[in-house]
Amino acid sequence: LSMTHITIYKSSATNRTVGFKSAGHAGYAEEGSDIICSAISVLTINTINSIEQFTDAGALVIMAQTLLATNNYANRYGYKVDNNREVLAYSLANIASSVSGSCPLNGSVSSTGIADQFGCKSQLMSVTASITMLVVVLFATPVLEYLPVPILTGIVVAALIGIVEYKLADKLRKVNRVEFFIFLAAMFGVLLFGTIYGVIIGVILSFIAVIIRAVVPPRSFLGCIPGHEGFYNLNRNKNALQIEHTLLYRFSGNLFFANVSTFLQDIENAINDD
Repeated sequence: LSMTHITIYKSSATNRTVGFKSAGHAGYAEEGSDIICSAISVLTINTINSIEQFTDAGALVIMAQTLLATNNYANRYGYKVDNNREVLAYSLANIASSVSGSCPLNGSVSSTGIADQFGCKSQLMSVTASITMLVVVLFATPVLEYLPVPILTGIVVAALIGIVEYKLADKLRKVNRVEFFIFLAAMFGVLLFGTIYGVIIGVILSFIAVIIRAVVPPRSFLGCIPGHEGFYNLNRNKNALQIEHTLLYRFSGNLFFANVSTFLQDIENAINDD
């Protein structure tokens, strides 16, 4: 008798569920046409995705992707976003999703990008897309199964090519080389290791950059340019002159135990006997 077996594994020490195994064929119909097996496969994949997304790394990816996409479009179209309300809204949505047995919810960069390209302004787009997807699943699957995977991939790439931030990368390269290298590291991390690892690489490198910036903040000695008001960086402006018997020092950071020595050393090295 054909049957699908679900095995649940528990820890003998804590009596907590630590894994599961799904194996076997339901036998309702031939392989490839068995709707019972299809339903079991959907539930199994949904469970795995839920476990992955609700672990610490998965939660990090969800929050980073959701808040990044939300704030990106908020800045683009000139409206404000309350991140706390966004987190609360997605938390409640995921609670409802878990009760109803649905997939984990987050802000989709791809769906939002496509909607923006076509000028969608309301959630009616999501309703229309859901209905269209249902029709495709019910009636168009026999047609799609003969399409090679590269063709389907090309369709997705063509639809999402408009949301790639080429200008942002170029702007980072010109404004801040450190942020640009973090951008590249996160991008290649996603391409080589997957989304979760790419985001983790970006977050870790960003934290390291913040720590380095706090310990060794931007600092400079200032002078005056004849005929101009204000004070200018002596290293960046060749026409700037140091004020006689005066030392102007700009320390662009908060003083704390890790950078006090740098602050004192810069000033002591700049003081001359005359």
